[in-house]
Amino acid sequence: MPQVFNAGVGPPKQPAAIHKIDGKQFDGDVGALVRLNTVEEWTVRNFAQDISHPFHIHINPFQVVEQFKPASTLPDGNPMYITDEGVRKSAAQIYLDPMKPETWKSATPASSKDAIWWDVMPIPSGLAATDAKGDPINDATGKPIVIPGYFKMRSRFVDYAGFYVIHCHILAHEDRGMMTVV
Repeated sequence: MPQVFNAGVGPPKQPAAIHKIDGKQFDGDVGALVRLNTVEEWTVRNFAQDISHPFHIHINPFQVVEQFKPASTLPDGNPMYITDEGVRKSAAQIYLDPMKPETWKSATPASSKDAIWWDVMPIPSGLAATDAKGDPINDATGKPIVIPGYFKMRSRFVDYAGFYVIHCHILAHEDRGMMTVV
């Protein structure tokens, strides 16, 4: 069953309120329910713009099958992804339409061939959508658009039927509530 987890929702350098998963600080409730003897694919997203939160899962390792790093830069130092054609400085730059989330994906296809089993993976940081003047591009409600970084993972849940956690592997974030129960 595909699941989506959102880390670091909110602007960077905001007080502890950003230390959440799916908009919720840890309270002991189950945030993800998985069935034993299944394989699941999860998308783990990060809206924070200045940090790649290290996602950590206990008990079950996972394989990364796709990553999107919207804050990436090209070898010449220019941003790889742009949200306004007016800032294009290189033919190598890729336009992400802030109004069309279906364009928010990696330019390099993922390969799961020889995938490594992980238990910690940094969730790539997000990208604030800005116009050619550097001003925020807002959605229909007036809220600034942030294109989240993400990775997709697959995991097998085969032999442990108990509770465990997923959390940010930065201790201060985990201690401030960036954790949920599986």
